[in-house]
Amino acid sequence: MPFSRQQLADYLGVERSGLSLELGKMRDEGLLDFHKSHFLLKTPDADRLLPSMR
Repeated sequence: MPFSRQQLADYLGVERSGLSLELGKMRDEGLLDFHKSHFLLKTPDADRLLPSMR
């Protein structure tokens, strides 16, 4: 990604600390992995999908 965390937060119109908090939550939920400005979106496991998505 061509943005730093601060630049991404500015682009999205949010505070950097809030952005980092939400990215951490998404990582903890297994939705993505990241290191600095490199992000990897993960495919959700079938058993984690909502019933309407199965």
